[in-house]
Amino acid sequence: MVSQELYLTKVSKSTMIHVMPVTTKDIRFSGDKAGDRVRTDEEKAKIKDTYHRRIVQYLKEKGFKAKLADGEVSEGIVLKGNVRRFDHGSGAARFIVGMGAGASNMYTDFKVLDMANKKVIGDFEVIATSG
Repeated sequence: MVSQELYLTKVSKSTMIHVMPVTTKDIRFSGDKAGDRVRTDEEKAKIKDTYHRRIVQYLKEKGFKAKLADGEVSEGIVLKGNVRRFDHGSGAARFIVGMGAGASNMYTDFKVLDMANKKVIGDFEVIATSG
């Protein structure tokens, strides 16, 4: 779901994009592993440690100037994300039905901020599916 048309405000490939660590504030777990506190804590830690690094890598591969944000950012573009839901799906459904049944999904909300104008220039949701 994109709630704002991103193509209306183009980001130049020469503009620095500062990618903030993706947060898991108020994340809600569901599915067949949601009750495993050790596992969900490990998943939160992995999201916080790797998600933003992968975004920087992807943006660079697409020709954008991107780096990990360290502290407050006062210029360029800032990308902030928050994983709000992680559905582990159903291992039984994957095994019995297959074809995408019981898949895991991670829902992340992103905001794109233009620091020169102190405005949100885009917000969107990414749904990552596995299984």
